[in-house]
Amino acid sequence: MLWPRPGFPMEAVSMPRVQSGAYDRTIVTADSTVHTKGAYAEIIAETAADTFWLNMIWVSTRAANLDSSMLLDLAIGAAASEKIIIPDLGVGFADLIGAGNGLGHLSIPFYIPAGSRISARCQAAITVDQVQVAIDLLGGPSFEGGMLYTAADAYGASLSTSHGVVPQSGTSGAKGSWVEIVDETTDRIDALAVCVQGEDGSMSGRQWSTDIGVGGAGSEVVVLPEFVTLVSSTEHMYSGQGNAVFPLGVSIPEGSRLAVRTSSSSNNVTDIAVHVLGFRR
Repeated sequence: MLWPRPGFPMEAVSMPRVQSGAYDRTIVTADSTVHTKGAYAEIIAETAADTFWLNMIWVSTRAANLDSSMLLDLAIGAAASEKIIIPDLGVGFADLIGAGNGLGHLSIPFYIPAGSRISARCQAAITVDQVQVAIDLLGGPSFEGGMLYTAADAYGASLSTSHGVVPQSGTSGAKGSWVEIVDETTDRIDALAVCVQGEDGSMSGRQWSTDIGVGGAGSEVVVLPEFVTLVSSTEHMYSGQGNAVFPLGVSIPEGSRLAVRTSSSSNNVTDIAVHVLGFRR
């Protein structure tokens, strides 16, 4: 499924300022109680025009032997009246290393109306942990197609651990058993994104290849195959280029069961935690 081509000329509806060669990011702080959402932090006070494309980058905590799992809600609306548009995005284990290769990023055709205030809040496995967020929005006078997403649902994200379900690899590079993400989706899914974080603060250097499936137990059909994640023994994680969240076009009806299985360069191990975001138009 192809995404639509934006009409031209495109407008920069809102761009983060650049200071000293780096994005001026908004700091979003978790609550002083672990696995509890903190207060909303304003990222953009008011969008200048309708948004057709959302680009978001983030940098969070990452250190050896540290569980830096985090879940972030992106919202629109006035202070104290925020409406979540993207819930429980996995933003942990993302930091600036090398040439910024650990930077987290999300890019998707997503509609946000003009005049919107955009904010975010997060929770973490570490008290008052922080994630730095920068957003740039693209819009314009026209947009070819119409496949603009307007909302998302999170499946498999645990508010008690700040990460997803934990699959186990098989032997000799084979996929392990399917692990249920959710027994029934609450809405249709038009695009699916995989969020991968660490299971805890003790990981080994391995490569992971993850499948997302749809269907009853024992009858799963792979809809998103071979999502590759690289993990280091110092808790660096790379999915795609950096810590990327890639929404891919699918057609999954409401009420579907979702599951995950994975393989690793080591036999019968757990290190990663997986949940998904289901975007809808």
